[in-house]
Amino acid sequence: MVAERALAQTGLAIGLASTVLQSQLQILIAALGQVGSCTTLTGGGSVLSNAAGTVVTVYYDTGCNQPYIVANPLTIAASSDGSSFAVAETATYHGLNGTDIGAMTIDETAHADDSGQLNVYGLGIFIPVSGARIPVQLGLYCGFATATTALCAGGIAQDFPALGVAIGAVTPLTLTVASGTATGPVTFTGGGSTVSGPTGSLTLTNPSPNSLVIRGGTVYTSTASNGGAAAFALFPPTPTAWSLNDTAHDRQFQISVVDNTARNLTFTITTLRGGKPLAKGALDQSGSGTITYSDGTTAVITNWTLAD
Repeated sequence: MVAERALAQTGLAIGLASTVLQSQLQILIAALGQVGSCTTLTGGGSVLSNAAGTVVTVYYDTGCNQPYIVANPLTIAASSDGSSFAVAETATYHGLNGTDIGAMTIDETAHADDSGQLNVYGLGIFIPVSGARIPVQLGLYCGFATATTALCAGGIAQDFPALGVAIGAVTPLTLTVASGTATGPVTFTGGGSTVSGPTGSLTLTNPSPNSLVIRGGTVYTSTASNGGAAAFALFPPTPTAWSLNDTAHDRQFQISVVDNTARNLTFTITTLRGGKPLAKGALDQSGSGTITYSDGTTAVITNWTLAD
């Protein structure tokens, strides 16, 4: 059961990192530009800022009617030369039916290097409003090495009291965006390590712009991942899918977007050898849904994070 939760956590965290990266870029752009009119996002969704740039809302729809993320309060401090911005915010996440599904506090930095390429990195804490409401530690960095290649990573760490264990993972990925199209399509490959320890033992840190490190615990396993999306966008359409392999525990995680209108997803965990079904789940556009493990238990997923 630890192996299934660890692989599900790591696989879902790739979707979470992508969502956070895309939404935060749009929030920063809207706040700095004080976008006072509804702006449609490439690939779906929209964004709107208040006049002061202190409240920015990202929407599921293209007409700024169905809130997804409300960043309020939002503060942005620029460096003296204007090359970097320190961003702090509390973001409320809404489900498709308009209810609050959780809140995330975020501290991040967006920095443009000498070549003009953007680097984004930072940490956050997400607390869902349902389930066990256990805080989830999140981390992200992403920097463009070239106009079409980005070196990124997502990190996650959380407690699972029912199992008496804490599980965390850092997954570095190399993203390749199609030349000449800033929003995709995109492919990625990479791999990382998963750690575990007693509850309360793991701390996710961001010691440098291109580094995420989990303090505490011991190495549990390693994973290899690959995938792609039809667009480098907040809500990528089909074909969008990725997979992770945990060879040590004979496990494979596979997920894909299954509907271009709803942008919902389904995923499975199977054995690598023989493809025996172990766990399966489904997510809506917000990254929320359920997972049923091989022992028959079903758990809630909120904003790409496991509730228990």
